[in-house]
Amino acid sequence: MPFFANVKMHSTQPPVVDSVASGAVALGASHSAVPLATSIRTTLLAASTRSLKQAGLYDKYLQHLPVEHHERIEAIMPGGWLPIGVASAHYAACDRLALPPAVIAQLAGDCSRFFSTVIYTVLSRLARAAGASPWLALDQAERLRTLTWKGSEIVVTRTGPNEAHYAWLGQPLAASPYFRVASTAWMRGVLTLFTPTARVRLLERESSPTTLVHRCSWL
Repeated sequence: MPFFANVKMHSTQPPVVDSVASGAVALGASHSAVPLATSIRTTLLAASTRSLKQAGLYDKYLQHLPVEHHERIEAIMPGGWLPIGVASAHYAACDRLALPPAVIAQLAGDCSRFFSTVIYTVLSRLARAAGASPWLALDQAERLRTLTWKGSEIVVTRTGPNEAHYAWLGQPLAASPYFRVASTAWMRGVLTLFTPTARVRLLERESSPTTLVHRCSWL
């Protein structure tokens, strides 16, 4: 839910062949050169804690959050930056809530709706010019990331006319089960701005503690 600079887009020409395997090789080859994320926009953490409050889980969450992070989390104002260590502590506390994936997805969906208006505003001008399509969001994925994260990199591999693999490299929060489920819901929320048929699935075997790979598709 990194939520503009260099756009990474690898595509195959029709007919689509087995680009999944070649994409995996490319990602593995470039992974070591990608810098890890170092900072996160406060807007993202503000949206996450807001959803916990609305669900009545905030007090329990604070019990799992190390005391040294309480002041920073409770004083979050959208628009600034926080070090990745604060985000790691936040998602570790969320992990300790041991929530079912369906509940995490619901909370993340609420977050997505909270800041999707900002993303849509960024993309709407292009959408009017090029036509609303999930490819618009995917083509701008790396550019969008720079708005909400410092460090890491997003690479999109086209695997079919309406299908892509979305790899987020250099993301230390990929080790968090909560973040894995939440990131899937965030992506689905963004793509549904363009089509109600969007489907997003985390590819566990291709992912790692610092990499998330999702399969995105739509009708």
